Amino acid sequence: GGDVVKDDGSGGESIYGTTFADENRLFKHDAGVISTKSYGLPNSNNSQFILTCEPAPELDRSYSVVFGRILRGLPILYEMQRVSENNEPKEEILIRNCGELKTTDEWGFCEFDTPNYPLPPYPRDWDLKLDDYKTVDLLEILCDIREAGNGAYRSNMLGKARRKYRKAIRYYNFFMTRGKWENFEYFAIPEKDLNSMHEFASVNYSNMAAVEMKLHKFENAIYYCTETIYLGKHCCKAYFRRGQAYYCLWRYAEAVRDFSRSALLNPSNKQIQNELTRAKDRLAKSRAAHLSRMERLVDDILEDVVEEEEEELERELEAIDREAAYNLRMASPTESSEAL
Repeated sequence: GGDVVKDDGSGGESIYGTTFADENRLFKHDAGVISTKSYGLPNSNNSQFILTCEPAPELDRSYSVVFGRILRGLPILYEMQRVSENNEPKEEILIRNCGELKTTDEWGFCEFDTPNYPLPPYPRDWDLKLDDYKTVDLLEILCDIREAGNGAYRSNMLGKARRKYRKAIRYYNFFMTRGKWENFEYFAIPEKDLNSMHEFASVNYSNMAAVEMKLHKFENAIYYCTETIYLGKHCCKAYFRRGQAYYCLWRYAEAVRDFSRSALLNPSNKQIQNELTRAKDRLAKSRAAHLSRMERLVDDILEDVVEEEEEELERELEAIDREAAYNLRMASPTESSEAL
């Protein structure tokens, strides 16, 4: 970032001019630092800067200078990385309300999804992440976040609903794993409470799949439905939604399989039966079309083979005719010999 001139990584300016002198290079390029971007020459730093998501020792050997550290929000960079392909974002990345905070300003990185626990989007940034909580308190936190997602979903604010459901599952994973940290075994969820935690995750994954279906992110919907099924709860709805996602991706055999499983779990549901019938019909038509294409392909191949064989036979006959004519000429007396 920081190209305020051309906005394409080739420009920049600062209060010191186009470039400015290097300072010290005492700090290493660890994960989560802010560093200058140079032109690969001494004293060529400019207004452009680099944010590191992981250690970058190659920058230690360059002319870049570490001048800051990311204190909150580093996981956002990981999210941005995951939606990038060939250095181009696959989804819109919008930065807004940016600027400089004064000493007395609130950072404003916490969200009030729950009245008792203002929470940042990522557990890593939570100041109370090392406090001890009962499972009932953890479930209250998780359900409040999910309910914020439900409210957004009911208002058709799908982007917000998606963020809240993803936030809820991040905190769920955090609560489930922090008891595995060294010297923090007492944070482990009691065995008797695991089912309640898994049930929360199952419902949340199912809600996430519903959002992804509305956003036409069918591969994501399949993933979240599979997570729901893995947890073993609400399988009927998960199989049904996954079947819908497969159907939208023209994967009709897998759609029929999931609709059939959903119908076994809820045989009286007419919607499931209708979707199963529709998927079977499309699968039959798809297979018939595929068979027709294969038949045409075989016919084309056979036609080409026959045509090639006919051409080869014609060439062989022509060669035989030429050889016969040559032999005939060699066996017949020439005009000059007849004259003698």
